[in-house]
Amino acid sequence: MTLGDEVVVMNDGEIQQVDPPQRLYDFPANRFVAEFVGDPAMNTVPVTVDRDGDGYEASHPGFSLPLPTADGLDAFAGSTAVLGIRPEDLSLTDATEGFEATVTVTEPLGDSLLLECRVGDDRLRVQASPRSDAKPGDRVALTHDADRLHLFDRETGAAVYHSARLPAADDRQPVSTSVNDDPE
Repeated sequence: MTLGDEVVVMNDGEIQQVDPPQRLYDFPANRFVAEFVGDPAMNTVPVTVDRDGDGYEASHPGFSLPLPTADGLDAFAGSTAVLGIRPEDLSLTDATEGFEATVTVTEPLGDSLLLECRVGDDRLRVQASPRSDAKPGDRVALTHDADRLHLFDRETGAAVYHSARLPAADDRQPVSTSVNDDPE
C-alpha cells in the first residue's frame, strides 16, 4: 500500500474499493476490504444494534459498546450486524472499566504484544504494550476507541456505519464495480 496514491482492492475479479491507502484502512467499503487491509486483520464479531435512550449500542453476549450517533443507525436498530474494530483500537484497561476477555495466545512482536482473547464464543485480537505481563489464561479488561468502530451488513458485508466521519473535503464514494461487467 505504500507504493501508490490509490489502491484497488479486488476479490474474485471484482473491484471492491479504489481509494488512497489510509482511506481503505479507515473507511473500508465492506467487510472483505476491512479484513484484507491491515495486519493483523480487523476483528469482526456479530452484534445486535440496540436503541439505548437517545443513542445506540452494539450488543454482544460479552459486551455492549455505545455507538456514536450517525446517519443510518435508525434503519439497523433491533437488527443484527457485524461489528468491526482493529486490534490497535482495543486496549487493556482497569478491571472496573471496559469488558472482560480471556487471553488465549500471546505473540511478542517487538513493538507490541499481540493478544488473542476470547469473549464468549468469539475471538478478538488486541495490540498491547510490548511490556504487558498478560499471559494465556489471564482474565483482562478491554476498552475501545469509540471513534474507530465499524458496522457491516450481516448478509451483504457492505459497510453501513463508521463512527469516525470522513473529512469534509473528501466526499468521494467508494468504488464498487466488477471488472467483468460487460457495458453492452
